[in-house]
Order: sequence, then C-alpha cells, then structure tokens
Amino acid sequence: MSHTSLHILVPGLAASMPGIDQLSPPLAQATVQRFLNRADMDRVPGYDLESTLCQLFGIEQNEHGNFPLAALRRAGTRNIDKRLWLQAEPVCLRPDQRRLLLYDCRDLDVSTDELNALAGLFINHFESEGWLVEADDPYCWYISPDGPTAISSHSLGDVFGRSMDLFLPQGKDRLRWHRLLNEVQMLFFDTEVNRLREAAGKMPVSGLWFSGFGYSPEPVSSQYRRIFGNDSLTAGLAQCTATPLHGIHECNKQLLPTAGASLVVYPELQRPVWRADTCDWAEKVGEFGRWLELRLDELMHDRQNELWLYPCDGRVFRYNKFSHFRFWRPSRPLSTWLKA
Repeated sequence: MSHTSLHILVPGLAASMPGIDQLSPPLAQATVQRFLNRADMDRVPGYDLESTLCQLFGIEQNEHGNFPLAALRRAGTRNIDKRLWLQAEPVCLRPDQRRLLLYDCRDLDVSTDELNALAGLFINHFESEGWLVEADDPYCWYISPDGPTAISSHSLGDVFGRSMDLFLPQGKDRLRWHRLLNEVQMLFFDTEVNRLREAAGKMPVSGLWFSGFGYSPEPVSSQYRRIFGNDSLTAGLAQCTATPLHGIHECNKQLLPTAGASLVVYPELQRPVWRADTCDWAEKVGEFGRWLELRLDELMHDRQNELWLYPCDGRVFRYNKFSHFRFWRPSRPLSTWLKA
C-alpha cells in the first residue's frame, strides 16, 4: 500500500532564544511541544536551512567549503549554465563601539527603487571587470566574475546582527574580495540614495555581502513528488530537479490524494531568530503549531503516513500514527528542545 510522507523544514524552530522561560507560551505551542516529545529523533547533515536543503538533494560543499547557493537560487528564474556565480546582497552596517554590525535591507524601509539605483551604479562601476551582473531581485544580485576564484564565504544569516570582520571571506583570493567589499562601501557612501536616506533619518545602504560561491551542480536528484515553498533556493532546487513547485499556502489543501514524499519549506521563524526577537518568535511558533496540527490531522488517518520535521540544526523528528499515542512519554517543555 502506498503512503504519504511530508518533510517540513522549519529553520529557527529549535533556536535558543533569550528570555524564553519568562514568556507565557501560546496554547498553540502545545502542539509543537507534544510533537517533539512523542516523535523519534535522529541526526541528519546540515546546520541551517541552506545546508540542510542542499544535503537533502545530495549537494555537497565544494573544495572551498561553499554550497553553490547563488547558482542554485539563480536556477529558479534563469537557464542553468556552467559559470561560477555568487550572490551579492545589499546590507546596512551599524557602528557599535569598535566594530560594524551587519544587517540586510529587508526590515529597514529600503525601497526597490533605491536598490535598483545602487545596482545600476554597481554595474557601471564594475563593467570593466568583465563581470556578469543580474539584479532582477533587488535584495539579492547574482554576479559571475571573470574566471575562477578560490574563496570560502559565510551566508548572510551567519553574519546578521554580528561583526562583519569575524566572517570575512577566506581562502587564497581573500584579499581581493576584502578589497572589493571596501570598494563597494566607498562606492555607495556618497550616493544620492544614501544622502537622501540619511537626511530622512534612515540607515544608509552601506555595501554588499558576497556569499554562495560555486558552479551549478549536475546532476541534482529529488526524492520528492512535490515541493512547497516561496523562497528562491527552494524554487531553484525544484527547477534543477524538474519537481512541481507550489506556494507554501497551497500545502493547506488536502495532501492525501498524492502518495509519495512532499517537501515543505516553512521559513517564518527564521528572521525572528536573526533579530533575537523572542516575542515575535514565540508568536510565530504558535502560528506554526496551528498549521502543524492541520497537517497532522490530514496525515494521521493512515498508520503508514509519516511527517518528518527538520529544525535545520542537524536533527530530524519523525512522527507517525504510533507516535500519536505515546501518552506515556514525559511531557518536556518546549524550552528543553531548544539548542544554543
């Protein structure tokens, strides 16, 4: 008999949040707590959303320690090619004593017109370098440099809210990329965009963060019949594997008519973790609990159906109809499942 399995990636679900013990948890968090208490836990490769997703699709780090995130994200909207690609994300730098803390632009009232103006400036300035630059997404540009580069990088999620100096690119060509980071900061410093932003009391767009260096992997295989997600990496992996892609809200429809494995990327808890916003995180966990309860109700009619939950921290929690009746397991509070 065929069965349905649902694999859900929820980055940030098990992050250690400051002051979590002082909050009164929403009732909907009880669903998440009960799920974790009764599920079987195992270890899987991956330490964040990107590395977990790549590992699920059999994609390994390259010789420089990078997952080819730029090439994979770009594949969602562009033809796959054999060029090296990296992603350049506009960032704001906030001085803090003797260091600069790095943030992306998504929460800082930066308009697409402002970002497009900076993209045009960047393209004109670096035209002589022979680079290809695609800035269709104003928040994440794709750059293909002229020739290979030996560099390892950190994704923006690693750096968000932290000192950028601790996460600068490393490797044989690191000094070149350090110079480029500084050059972009100087290029953006005295632009009309930033003069107007500072006059309005807003943070300037200080530069770009380079990451995700690599070539598009071939071939990429998928174990999933359907993929649900709204982000560019999920879209790129669906395109690379010719797997039908649906928006996250389409997962609210009945899952049972389609047998086999489906993948859902549920990203709503990630940014509260980056911002260390415990109240917002707790609220989002409650919303996820309500969403999860509906998925469990749909799937648990058949004892062969399974739900796999990945907090994207190296663990996976597997739940089936037998798990549902493990009343004898101790009811540990949600905070005991969080990882530092």
